[in-house]
Amino acid sequence: MKKSGSARISPRLSPRSPDKNGPFAADGSDAKSSASAPNTLSTFGRNLFNLKAMSEHCGKEVADRFQAALVDGAKTSEEDSKAIEAGLFNWCSAKNCTSYAHW
Repeated sequence: MKKSGSARISPRLSPRSPDKNGPFAADGSDAKSSASAPNTLSTFGRNLFNLKAMSEHCGKEVADRFQAALVDGAKTSEEDSKAIEAGLFNWCSAKNCTSYAHW
């Protein structure tokens, strides 16, 4: 019988035991069809604006100065910052991005 004003506590759910319908079969292999979902690890990091992409979209000189600034702690020039901004925007546009961010 429930008292008025008392908090309702839901019963604890015990973890499911592994079965043949789980993500992995007993032998450790993937039980689900690999054709139904892409392998996430094979595509991880594919769309990163890294130094290679920066060299291609901003120019090798800008990428080299940026990398040197990362190493020695120098400030990136206003001119290089604008070139990187434009290169990043063009790179994202070419990949049909709807949004992008940087840290």
